[in-house]
Amino acid sequence: MSAAAVLEQDFQQHLRVEVTRSLGGRVRLWRQPSGRFETKKGGWVEAAPVGAADLSGVISPTGVRLEVEVKGPRTPMTGAQTTWRESMGERGAVALQLRYDAAVNMEGNLVLACATIARAIAAAECVHSDDVLFAHPAGGVWCTGCGWRSGGRAREIPL
Repeated sequence: MSAAAVLEQDFQQHLRVEVTRSLGGRVRLWRQPSGRFETKKGGWVEAAPVGAADLSGVISPTGVRLEVEVKGPRTPMTGAQTTWRESMGERGAVALQLRYDAAVNMEGNLVLACATIARAIAAAECVHSDDVLFAHPAGGVWCTGCGWRSGGRAREIPL
């Protein structure tokens, strides 16, 4: 199968498993269907809102939500998906889109995707322990672990 023929679902499934393995269990992802589905016995099942990311999960130890929209080589991004990603980011979740690169094989795409996720969650994983906090002379506290900073009153930190 050529790289351009890889289905979005295949990339998504491989990615879900690889993220958990390669990031040492710090991230747990699951499939998040969206929309409304009719059951075989009649009735409807309401899933996540239309536009919700393909994969949703949680980052340890902080419990921050992770939303990953997975795209195939040519799958278009919809307005509803962009709106969802932006709204999740505004609510404190780590939300991103990953596209399969047809010029790279599946293994390479998984490595690149996991590295992208690792960079995106670095700040969310930081619990700002005292050993990485710095009381800045201009005021506020800065975390040397993730770059977070508080513009408020400096926290008392033993130097």
